Amino acid sequence: MNEDIRIRFKTIYKNECGTIDKFADILCVKYGTLKNVISRGENPNFEILRSIALNYPKYSINWLITGRGEMLLNGDKLELHHEKTEAIKPNKQANKIPETEYLFKRLEELSRENERLKIEIEQMKSNPDKGLGIDDHFFVKKEVKEVSDEK
Repeated sequence: MNEDIRIRFKTIYKNECGTIDKFADILCVKYGTLKNVISRGENPNFEILRSIALNYPKYSINWLITGRGEMLLNGDKLELHHEKTEAIKPNKQANKIPETEYLFKRLEELSRENERLKIEIEQMKSNPDKGLGIDDHFFVKKEVKEVSDEK
């Protein structure tokens, strides 16, 4: 990993929460994973970058990854804190709102899909002569193979 991206990661965590362990907690990633990115130069994975974008939307993800453009989006002002002074403690609930909204929407989608599948299963149980349609061949073939493997 490029040394510059390590410096950009340090800029964010030192200004926002002061320590790597607090930063990892806010981002919901393992401390060791984040420590390896910042200290050892390992490439950050998608989840780390996504979590930074969701939890710290004032920072440009383009700036974080490439170093190009402005650090802050929408002309936000940044008060830098030195290591000896206490960093601003972010409101974890406020920072998690975009991710929470996404999770609730996804939960609703999965719940609807679950209900649809329950109905399909009940229909198949109540009408066994109808069969499963196109996929019926796949399941029969798989069952035959499993039976022949047992012999």
